[in-house]
Amino acid sequence: MCGIAGLISHEPEQHIQAMLESIEHRGRDDVGVWSSRAIDGGARRACLGHRRLSIIDTSSAGHQPMLYADGRYSITFNGEIYNYLELKERLEGAGHRFRTDSDTEVLLAAFAEWGEGCLQHLNGMFAFAIWDEQEQQLTLARDRVGIKPLYYTEVETETGAAFIFASEIKALLATGLVPREINPEALNQYLTFLWTPDPHTLFRGINKLPPAHVLTWRAGEVSVREWWDISFEEIEEGRSEEWWRERVLETLDRVVRLEMVADVPLGSFLSGGVDSSSIVALMKNHSGGRRVSTYTIGIEPEDLHYDIIPDDAVWARRVGKLLDTDYHEMMLKPDVAELLPKLVYHMDEPVADPAVITSYLVSRAARETLTVLLSGVGGDEVFAGYPRQLAMKLAGALDPVPQLVRGPLMKVFADVL
Repeated sequence: MCGIAGLISHEPEQHIQAMLESIEHRGRDDVGVWSSRAIDGGARRACLGHRRLSIIDTSSAGHQPMLYADGRYSITFNGEIYNYLELKERLEGAGHRFRTDSDTEVLLAAFAEWGEGCLQHLNGMFAFAIWDEQEQQLTLARDRVGIKPLYYTEVETETGAAFIFASEIKALLATGLVPREINPEALNQYLTFLWTPDPHTLFRGINKLPPAHVLTWRAGEVSVREWWDISFEEIEEGRSEEWWRERVLETLDRVVRLEMVADVPLGSFLSGGVDSSSIVALMKNHSGGRRVSTYTIGIEPEDLHYDIIPDDAVWARRVGKLLDTDYHEMMLKPDVAELLPKLVYHMDEPVADPAVITSYLVSRAARETLTVLLSGVGGDEVFAGYPRQLAMKLAGALDPVPQLVRGPLMKVFADVL
């Protein structure tokens, strides 16, 4: 991951360094800052900052913020564009010339060619900011499902209005311009759903840019719109289960192959479940004979009675042996509670899922030898793997049942699930 930050204000350089220092953990390979000329002849300027974790084109040519060849556009970008090679070939056919092997430059050229329309061409995970020096306009955009985070706020300062954005809330707070106040509505949402839906955050005035949305700032005016939404209009009807299995496997295989494109070492989380095990099996097919590095968290037998986090290692060991992975296993110790302050710092907002503990430990251990880890996070959401989703299906089947009988049956299902 990388970290992006920026602001539009009077003398923005006074604040950008503090913002970048607060998200140093997101990228220690490089750091960069770029500032625009004065906006509309006034005192305000746009300033972009970047913390780099090199994955594609690790050379200094991939430095960010990156300027387009004619100097009109500047970008700070967090993420990865999986189809950047195909886009690069297409853009070269349209007359664009490239100086680097980075997906950042391809994204910048795509924006120069298609404007916001470039988003429709992107296959990847991303959050980026592009400043258009000619139009004096800032564009923020986030990927289709919100893999990469992006926060923003508007505040009044002693020198006038300021617009601030970053990969993490702590970077906004680091400016000293944003008050630390609780958002009561967001708190109510968190206590109800155990998470805070976008665009809210627990901080009053700080917003999440929703997934598949684009924000534009121009002359002090901010607009946010959706650039993509999922569609079920083209669902295939009458296909066999075997046909669907083949399509799912083809899609997963293509996605894993694309995500393994990197100029740095990569591996995978391994829990032994269907999601991560499938990913590791497919990674093996595209690893060129090299063993796939996998990382697992186990739990000591005496700690299993807590029943908070499952012991993934039991099945992960079997999968690791079956697929002959470079298997790494770490045991969860009681002193993990000492990590709580650090986890709270990194999460920015309350997180109700204890899996964040194991994810942090695995990432910390893997960082000694790897830069990138694939994971099966999100599989349950896509393939309806949660008990509550089964409950919804069962509840629908009970619609024809009289209310007198349906009530007791629903209680039984609730107790079981």
